[in-house]
Amino acid sequence: MMAVTAGADFCYAIEVFKPMAQAAVKIVERNGFSDKIKVINKHSTEVTVGPDGDLPCRANILITELFDTELIGEGALPSYEHAHKHLVQEDCEAVPHRATVYAQLVESRRMWSWNKLFPVRVRTSLGEQVIVPPSELERCPGAPSVCDIQLNQVSPADFTVLSDVLPMFSVDFSKQVSSSAACHSRQFVPLASGQAQVVLSWWDIEMDPEGKIKCTMAPFWAQTDPQELQVRGRS
Repeated sequence: MMAVTAGADFCYAIEVFKPMAQAAVKIVERNGFSDKIKVINKHSTEVTVGPDGDLPCRANILITELFDTELIGEGALPSYEHAHKHLVQEDCEAVPHRATVYAQLVESRRMWSWNKLFPVRVRTSLGEQVIVPPSELERCPGAPSVCDIQLNQVSPADFTVLSDVLPMFSVDFSKQVSSSAACHSRQFVPLASGQAQVVLSWWDIEMDPEGKIKCTMAPFWAQTDPQELQVRGRS
C-alpha cells in the first residue's frame, strides 16, 4: 500500500502463509486498493509470469522481507535467485539493495562457557564441592555452534577484543544472486594477545543504491557513527 501511495502502477504481494494472505486481502480491500494490489497466496518460487500466470509480466521493483539473524538463514538466497531468473526484469531495483556481513574475533570466558563445561561449585551436606569435568572433555573443542543473541545486551567488559571489525562478504540483491555454497575468508590482524574463542557477527543493509539509508544489526559498542544509522535491531 505504501508503494501504491508513492505512485506504483500495480503491486503483487506474495505471501505463502494462508492466514497472513487472507488478512492481507481484507486489509487491501478495506483501504480501497483492490484495483492496484493483487495478493498471491503462494511461495515466490511457485509464482508464474505470462498471459495465464499470476503476473502478466516481469516486475521492475523487488521488495522483500526475507532476512533473519544470520541474514540468509531463512532461504533468502534461493528466493532471490528464483526471482531474478523468473519474476523480475534484468535491470530491476531491489529493496533492500545490498547487505554486508561483518565479523570480529574476541576472547570471552562468558561466551566460551556456552560451548564448554567449566568446574561447577555445589553445596552439599559435606560443604561446598567442586565438580570437575574429565580432562578428555576439557580438551574437546566441541562442535561449532551459532548463538542467536542480542549483542547489545553483552557488556564490553565480558570480552577482550582481539581484532578489528572486518566485512566478510556483501550481496547485491539488485543483481543475479546464487544460492550455491560459497566460501569467504579474511585475514585478521591481532590487536591483543589471547585466544580467539568467539566470532562475533552481524550485518547491515543499504536500502537504496547510494547507501544513504542504512539499517544495522551492529551492537552499540561497534558503531563508529551512530548518527548515520537509522535503525538498530537484533544481532
